[in-house]
Amino acid sequence: MPKFQIQKLEFNSFNDWITMQGKIIKGYLESEYTLKIEVSQINKILNIIQKLNPEVSVYDYLSSYTQNDYSEYKFDFESLISREVSFAQLKTQAPRSELRMIRA
Repeated sequence: MPKFQIQKLEFNSFNDWITMQGKIIKGYLESEYTLKIEVSQINKILNIIQKLNPEVSVYDYLSSYTQNDYSEYKFDFESLISREVSFAQLKTQAPRSELRMIRA
């Protein structure tokens, strides 16, 4: 089954979606993708990454920017060694309608 290697999670205070950037890995094949999931799923995704990396805190990878009423948040996991999540795990975390692929 293909896995999704999470590189970045981005969201802001005005949006109900998280943009999850990474690579789909299947055997030797890799493809860059962006997934869009509901912001309510952020803790479930962070818990998966935390379980894969118990020696560090996922919140060490969080950066934020705030100006007036607007806040932007970004988790950058590119330096983590374990960040591959199976699509089966992602599907159990989010109903099918909440997981969308974005391609250019």
